[in-house]
Amino acid sequence: KISIFKLQGEKVSGAWNWRHQRTLESVLRYHPMATVYIHSNTLEQEQFAIFLEAGYDVRVQPYNLTSLLQESPASSLVGHIPKDEASNRFWYSHQTDMLRYLLVHKYGGIYLDTDILVLRDLSELPDNVVGYEGGATLGSAFFKFEKESWFLKKVIERMSSTYTGKTWIEIGPRLLTNVFKEEKEKKAGEDPIPAFPSAAFFPIHYSNVMKHCFLDTDPASVNKRIKQLKDSWVIHLNSKITGAETHLKEGSLCNHLFTQNCVLCNEIPG
Repeated sequence: KISIFKLQGEKVSGAWNWRHQRTLESVLRYHPMATVYIHSNTLEQEQFAIFLEAGYDVRVQPYNLTSLLQESPASSLVGHIPKDEASNRFWYSHQTDMLRYLLVHKYGGIYLDTDILVLRDLSELPDNVVGYEGGATLGSAFFKFEKESWFLKKVIERMSSTYTGKTWIEIGPRLLTNVFKEEKEKKAGEDPIPAFPSAAFFPIHYSNVMKHCFLDTDPASVNKRIKQLKDSWVIHLNSKITGAETHLKEGSLCNHLFTQNCVLCNEIPG
């Protein structure tokens, strides 16, 4: 079995909605024997009874950030956990970034956001892999690492030594990218781990997802993008931008992708 991690934060609009369910189904479409861990302190295991009844191994796993930090090279960051989340307006984002690095470093496996739709079998990926989301920036919404990966350890150590809590972007893609670049320089320009082009994991730039996936229904352009996705592993739907889109337009790319990558296709999520 492979372990696949999804992280459900407490501030996600609508808690667990039909889009989340369909992205989970896309994981199971290509990995029916995988163990999928949904890390959340608000969701209940009973919410996923329909998957268990269908024979899938989906587990809701509460998380304890303090314990994870104490067991990691970033134990010094325990003191940065705010007693009141409102006292640090960036904390929600920072917490989810910390958790994804810590969980995959501890257990090994694939991490993907709840707005990632899987398009093919991910077990064929290298043991350690990241992907560019655009330009020279690596994305942190999807990656795969073996247990106790040396690269993730470097990321966590850098997070521990540089974290201030004062800027939104300091431990997301920027941190991942900076560590990658530094390790690449040490290797005389050789990638320290595989880094796939944006077409692999982020085939549509986040600024264009709404237009190209949800709104456009022109048959010619939709068919063109379907063909372009044949070599993509996943697609990031970026709920921060598209989360308000509660219905799929007939003929849209997203309608096609959700329909083709479900397992409980006749079930209409609430």
